[in-house]
Amino acid sequence: FEYARHFLTCCRRLLGLNYGMFPDSSGGHNLAIDTNGRHVSVTSIHAGVEPPVLHQVLSHQSTCDRVASIRNQFRGKVIFAAIDRMESLKGIPLKLIALERFLQRCPEWAGKIVVVQVGISAFERGDDYTKTRNEIISMVTNINNRWPGTVQFQECAESEMRLQQRMALLRAADVVMVTTIRDGLNLIPLEFTIAHLDALTEQGRNDGRKRGLCILSEFSSCTRVMRGALHVNPWKISEIATAFFQALTMSEDERMRRISIASEFVTRVTTQRWALAVMLDLKGVQKNEDAGKYAGAGLGLGFRLLGMDSKFNSLDANAVARAYRSAKSRLILLDYGGTILANDNLDQLQRFQFVKKSRPPSVPTQGLISTLKELCSDHRNIVFVVSGKERHSLTKTL
Repeated sequence: FEYARHFLTCCRRLLGLNYGMFPDSSGGHNLAIDTNGRHVSVTSIHAGVEPPVLHQVLSHQSTCDRVASIRNQFRGKVIFAAIDRMESLKGIPLKLIALERFLQRCPEWAGKIVVVQVGISAFERGDDYTKTRNEIISMVTNINNRWPGTVQFQECAESEMRLQQRMALLRAADVVMVTTIRDGLNLIPLEFTIAHLDALTEQGRNDGRKRGLCILSEFSSCTRVMRGALHVNPWKISEIATAFFQALTMSEDERMRRISIASEFVTRVTTQRWALAVMLDLKGVQKNEDAGKYAGAGLGLGFRLLGMDSKFNSLDANAVARAYRSAKSRLILLDYGGTILANDNLDQLQRFQFVKKSRPPSVPTQGLISTLKELCSDHRNIVFVVSGKERHSLTKTL
């Protein structure tokens, strides 16, 4: 709901729209935005993953070989894995600072853990990518100089970390880390949970690995549904450092309980069920059978659908054209702002830009002025331009 709340807040602050729980024709209430006389429903459903597809990838021989290779490379160590895009919002430096603090507090774990950090190149981020990349490389170098082999950093293109490569790393890892500052849809914790569902079996409990835990930022999209994860505030370095310690020293019963809670959502809310829920929400919207209640207004990108009373009759442009041609005298009233010109006070953002002079005020085009002159040249027409502006402002532009 947090993301829906941000969307609703933007609609109110930028567009001046109202929202709330509006009654529908079936007797219930829907969260909706009131715009142009219509109610636009807003719903919150977190996407899931498809376990059968992920299990098929995990059982592939190339995936199994890659898992064995990673486990052999870091034999005897607890593997913390992280897959993030190389941008500041992903919080990679905060994770590395927390790792450094954890090893300072618990030096006995040095040489017993490894953090495999995969950085997805984000060239489109420009300076943000360059700055983040340089900062990460510098921090990784400092940590490995003090505690050799603690961080395994790998940068790759997104095409090199597809589902098969991603699932191999998540399967080989014991703990997955997401310390993002602000995130959209992130399915890595869900995929990691699927990769370690067998930890709940008798065979999985006896494999000697303390695996299956997620360290998850409270600002990530899936933190509300992954209730079995260790939730941290990435801005609080001590919380992440404590999460390292908890993941390494957690009791077997507590670990099993958390994996079981996390697996509940990923096995119940699949991609198919998520799509079904969206379709049911769309089907559940009460549509107005009176087609005449809605009328279109505007042209091109300015077109919008307006909700009118049931007795409202849309203007018949053809009837108006016929009456215009046969009329002996015509009174034409034109609104200045919003009809002749775009309305500069349409929303708060445009008003702010206009006041700060970051955008010039709208003025009539030569084509529009020519059209007005043509209307006025017909002796049967009386043309008024209606505006709240002062006379000199209109005479200057018209």
